[in-house]
Amino acid sequence: MRVPSCILYFYLYCQTILIYKMRNLIIASTSTLYGSSYLEYLLPYITVHFKNCKTVLFIPYARPSGISHEEYTQFVRSAFAKINIEIKGIHEFENPAEAIEKAEGIFTGGGNTFLLVTQLYENKIMSVLENALKMGLLT
Repeated sequence: MRVPSCILYFYLYCQTILIYKMRNLIIASTSTLYGSSYLEYLLPYITVHFKNCKTVLFIPYARPSGISHEEYTQFVRSAFAKINIEIKGIHEFENPAEAIEKAEGIFTGGGNTFLLVTQLYENKIMSVLENALKMGLLT
């Protein structure tokens, strides 16, 4: 029996949704809505998502507009302070892989995706991050 392609695609789509629901992830396409502050519309979701975290590891590698890792981390730190969560930049650690493995939660911001991915590979943490996410170790 041949399965119509539309049913197969729907099945694969549902499986993808199921897989993502099993992961402990929030994926947002933008950090700021017109007329609001950075992460303002996401803070209620972020609060629930990171409810068991006192500290969250931030990966600032995308560096929007070329700002430094320190500037980007401070920007995110200010937003997370509103929900009483401390932010530590991954660049502040001597061993970024260990920082990921020990993280209570991880947040990465947008900007230059090419730069983000390049830095993840250059710092040899792409697979470490992938494994942590696949295993659901992060909150």
